Amino acid sequence: MNDYCCQFTYDRVRDGSVITAVGIERPFPAIAAQLGLTGQACPQAHHFERVSESGPKLFAVRDNTVVFYYLDQQWIPYSTARNITFGTRYHFLPPTPSDDNEDDSSQEENGNSSIDESKDGFGRRVNDLRGNSNPSNGKINQMIVFFLVWFSQFLKKQMLRLRSSGPYLV
Repeated sequence: MNDYCCQFTYDRVRDGSVITAVGIERPFPAIAAQLGLTGQACPQAHHFERVSESGPKLFAVRDNTVVFYYLDQQWIPYSTARNITFGTRYHFLPPTPSDDNEDDSSQEENGNSSIDESKDGFGRRVNDLRGNSNPSNGKINQMIVFFLVWFSQFLKKQMLRLRSSGPYLV
């Protein structure tokens, strides 16, 4: 099974701890039904169900740069989301399933979480790359995408112009 996954890191507002979450892409209605949620899907976004020990149970990613969490039937963007990466489940999940994850959610709710905050949900060390992912990186990415779209349209126009100008050497 090659499920499409997303992994991202963010700062938890409650205590400032660094959290890395991993989710598998699923249709919003399926996740909402499973979690008993109502409301609409995040527009123009991919929806993910959490498979790591920590992070939101449901999150959405738009344009591969903005991560949202779902609260009270609203999609709210993370202001600290960074290191957003995509791949198959084999890129992010351990090769063999771990059986020692039983009932970790109830431990978190009671404040008895055994998760080391300097590690992600799978016990891997978290590399905080905040120095490499400041808010202007999103603008730079948008500018690059804008340029690439513009350039591809420019090339198409040039090709059409060349074709309409008559025979040319191939």
